[in-house]
Amino acid sequence: MAQRDYYKILNVDPKSTSKTIKTAYRQLALKYHPDHNPNNQKALEMFTLIKEAYDILSDPSARKNYDFTYTPSKVEPTVEPQKTSPKEATSASSKQKNLRYNLYITLEDVLNGCERTIRFIRKNNSENETIQLKVKVPKGAFNHQRLKLSGYGDITKLGNGDLFVIIHLQEHPIFLKNDLNLRVNVPVRYVDIAVGSLIEIPTLNGTRKIKLKPCEFDDLNVLLQGFGLPDPKGNYKGDLLVHFFIEHPKSLSTSEKNAMQNMQRTWPEGDMMRQYKSYLTQHKGSTL
Repeated sequence: MAQRDYYKILNVDPKSTSKTIKTAYRQLALKYHPDHNPNNQKALEMFTLIKEAYDILSDPSARKNYDFTYTPSKVEPTVEPQKTSPKEATSASSKQKNLRYNLYITLEDVLNGCERTIRFIRKNNSENETIQLKVKVPKGAFNHQRLKLSGYGDITKLGNGDLFVIIHLQEHPIFLKNDLNLRVNVPVRYVDIAVGSLIEIPTLNGTRKIKLKPCEFDDLNVLLQGFGLPDPKGNYKGDLLVHFFIEHPKSLSTSEKNAMQNMQRTWPEGDMMRQYKSYLTQHKGSTL
């Protein structure tokens, strides 16, 4: 079985420090954690992979053994011959060599469109020729979309072939994509929800602030309509689902404990707590 590229899975360089690897893992774990992506099999599979990668790369001994046989996967843009059908192969024009170039873009590029400079080598009769040109990626570009650049393939006596630029969407470090819709998981403190704080959240087009409703613990999702990806035809945009979740501290300093104890003394009680305490008072000394 081929060795998994754990560096690629965590989107880090093989020479990255342990701190960089840990930061990358936390960021991806936040994005794909099953608790924040219920009933999402793809997210579960990705979370399992990034945990497996982190378990190896965070252990110095395991990482050393892994690096000993590590071979980077080929993720760089490549140019290769464009496949033709049997029918096309029988025609004279099929002898013109079409080429394929893999171009990797981000979700931000999909939102606004972009222009990329590419370099590739083509055959000019029997000689290799290096070509550099600019490719305009339209707004709303989608995965595996083909952009045809006529005349930029190999040159033969019968004429020029074409260049087909194939669009590949890169995994985003924060956003989960579902068609044109996006989802982002945002950690908040318990107190942020209790008092209804103003929380800064990311979008593909900068950040914005969302005001949480005080004590609204049951519904931690906010839908921002039109903040997703554009339709390729430009007719509409998808939505952005912001999922807030409470991140609990692993430890408290002395001053933080004192502050929490002061808060504990003044924290309001809800109906369920009052009913529970009433039950305990009524049954004190009971052998139930």
